[in-house]
Amino acid sequence: MDNDKNVVWENRIEGTRFMTGYDPNETYEDNENHILIAENIRYEDGLVLCKQTEEKTITSFLDDLPKELRDPRTDAFITNLIKDGGRGAE
Repeated sequence: MDNDKNVVWENRIEGTRFMTGYDPNETYEDNENHILIAENIRYEDGLVLCKQTEEKTITSFLDDLPKELRDPRTDAFITNLIKDGGRGAE
């Protein structure tokens, strides 16, 4: 697997995007839950595609958390993980 190549998917219902590693031995196709946005692309290019739906991704993830786990500090931590991949998280 080439560590610099990635696949970008979009959730059909939520419209959120995420990236996975690319494997040239795999076949990537749309399925009932996800739409294939791009494959065999550099991380930086995949990040641009994922950033297009970043706010939607954050909102969707936070909305799926149980109420007892929601507080400003946790929300900020999760937002930082999604935006920065955890870089700078304390």
